[in-house]
Amino acid sequence: MDPRDFIAWHNLAIEFTIRGKFAEALEAEDNTLRIRPDMIEALVQKGYIDLLQGKEGEAEVIYGEAVRKRADAARLLKQAGLGLVGNGQAQAALSHFTILSRVLPSDAQIWFQLATLQAEMDRCRESTHSYEEAMRLSPEWAAPCNNLAWLLATHPRAECRDGNRAVAVAEKACQLINDWAKTQTAERIEDVITPQEIDPDSKLLRLQGNQDPLQQTARTIIERQVGQLTRIVDDLLEISRISTGRIHLRLERISLGGIVELAIETVRPLIEQRRHTLNVSLPAEPSGSIRRKTLRA
Repeated sequence: MDPRDFIAWHNLAIEFTIRGKFAEALEAEDNTLRIRPDMIEALVQKGYIDLLQGKEGEAEVIYGEAVRKRADAARLLKQAGLGLVGNGQAQAALSHFTILSRVLPSDAQIWFQLATLQAEMDRCRESTHSYEEAMRLSPEWAAPCNNLAWLLATHPRAECRDGNRAVAVAEKACQLINDWAKTQTAERIEDVITPQEIDPDSKLLRLQGNQDPLQQTARTIIERQVGQLTRIVDDLLEISRISTGRIHLRLERISLGGIVELAIETVRPLIEQRRHTLNVSLPAEPSGSIRRKTLRA
């Protein structure tokens, strides 16, 4: 191995850590940092090794140094903790996230993960406090509310249960989930391909000189269906805007003749399906109009 290859030293440290050879792992990571002092991954790994040996004080110092040196160290530290959880090392994971809650006290995800571990280890009071911190730091996040409500409602020990508070927190979680769902629905509806994007394609058929009756019929059906689809999408957008409060009323005038034509267009498929005949007589320039309210963002 090239003694100047810091990646090789770092990988060797990881291999020694997996084998439980912590002294060798620390020595390999020291070599990594000697060659590449700014390699945060190596610094995080050193703290991780100290933690596995029960040296929580040393680990906290190193974690703090890593966070001060580089902003994305927080992501690496959280990934390391989740790795401990995935490997079934619950006690080490608990110590890890406890340290992180002191090093990064404003990170709601850390408090949430810490609360979850505390709840699994039957530390209900500590878990309640950690969930509350996650809720305070991220008031629009439903997961801490949901988990805290479940903890307060179902804990086997009576001193850890609080039915009234569980209901209140559960209601808050439901409200947050509903708000999130409405926002997601609005965003997804507004991202769809609109009928207006299809309509120009149908108009191209009209420009063709072919007078084939079958083609004319197909064109008429396409234009009618596009019109109906346009109205459906507009209605869905209006519903999403109402749900998210992004709407206002606007008055506009519409001719009575236009209303009649719209009504005929709406029922035309049913008339044609049943082979009925509808005769409508409108003046060349229908007089009269009404004012209607339309909903638009």
